[in-house]
Amino acid sequence: VTVKPEHLGKLSLAEGFDRELRRSVRSAHLRSAQSGDEVLPALRDAVVLWIGDGHMTITGLEQDHLTRRTVAQSWYIEFANPGHSAAIGSTDALASHHPAEIGL
Repeated sequence: VTVKPEHLGKLSLAEGFDRELRRSVRSAHLRSAQSGDEVLPALRDAVVLWIGDGHMTITGLEQDHLTRRTVAQSWYIEFANPGHSAAIGSTDALASHHPAEIGL
């Protein structure tokens, strides 16, 4: 099954302190290459499940700050520049996301 990419941006995954949770959290971000704005809401407690052949899957929790609802989310990533996917920092990526609402 092939899923067409829905979002294009710069992918980053880093650990940092989350003031709301009061602990260190790994977060994934997909930001616009032009403006730097979030293309998708960030994934907290992000985990890379699979990497291979210029693709990867990241899963985590997405929070809607208006409704305070938390949703389990997986991103299927296709690297736009596969030759540069090993670079440290952020890399161009195409992402499809698949939400599953959970009560947290």
